[in-house]
Amino acid sequence: ENNGVHLGHCVLSVNGSDVSSPEECAETIRNCPRPMMLRCYVMPELELSPAEGNHMVKYDTKSLDAPTSSVEWKAKYVVVGGIIAKPWMLNMYYNKKDYDTAVKETHMNFKCSVKVKQFDLRGARIVLDDKNGKPNTIRYPSEGKVWYFITILPHKGYPIKISSETLDGLEPVYSATRRFIRRDMEDRYRYEEKYGAPTKHGYQSAYSSQNRN
Repeated sequence: ENNGVHLGHCVLSVNGSDVSSPEECAETIRNCPRPMMLRCYVMPELELSPAEGNHMVKYDTKSLDAPTSSVEWKAKYVVVGGIIAKPWMLNMYYNKKDYDTAVKETHMNFKCSVKVKQFDLRGARIVLDDKNGKPNTIRYPSEGKVWYFITILPHKGYPIKISSETLDGLEPVYSATRRFIRRDMEDRYRYEEKYGAPTKHGYQSAYSSQNRN
């Protein structure tokens, strides 16, 4: 049926060629002539939330805390992983339109024409005041309501603060970041148990190869 591909659809083949991983699917789509035929499996009653959204961010200071003024935040469209990035990349675009442009250009093998700020989540951790995993909060008198935010401390670079005016708005990016960091920590623990403490580049090489298989 010519109904298009939507969030939650599992692509089984591209122009008759079977694909078995998101990376293989993306690569096949990039190199296929247009128009193309996708065969998908639609899982029943599956609810998915994309790991992306409009947020206010701050990533250019050493402080783990939220800015003292709301005007210090920058508006960005934040994407964790996604169809054109590795699962450990956190990308920030000017807006959703720029992200859509980047997706189209990448799949057409064009040079990306939009600006993107990129962060590596490997070796990162999330810093929260609440031990139960609830996001931090801050109230700005000029805004009249509470903002929710998380602070990500990357392996290198300044802390990354990501905020939203609602918990629901923050949840998709927060959950995706939390899932990757938890999986990354588990992989590092298993690696160290098997091989000992990694060198600066040894673990990342092993991690990258694991994700390609």
